[in-house]
Amino acid sequence: MKTLFSIFVLSVLSSLAFAGGDICLRPDGCHIDTTTWECTECVSKEFAPPPVSCLEKELDCEKFYGVGTYYCSVVFSECVAFDRDLEYIIERKKARNRG
Repeated sequence: MKTLFSIFVLSVLSSLAFAGGDICLRPDGCHIDTTTWECTECVSKEFAPPPVSCLEKELDCEKFYGVGTYYCSVVFSECVAFDRDLEYIIERKKARNRG
């Protein structure tokens, strides 16, 4: 029961932490000033770069590995499938909220 409560508390705290207007673009995390609790390397959501499309990912992969490689086609297929799954989940949530 303590574990479940701990997970709940951590999820609430993490959702509150991400509710702000700034985001960190670095995969390894950004530096946080411990005196003010502000992220010194974060950027505003308005200035964040747009997400990369699956086609752009495939073109970058082909530039690096070569055109027509199996790896790049698999990366593209997984990207498209993941995007479709996200779109399906979003549409399903919208339909539930309407109904």
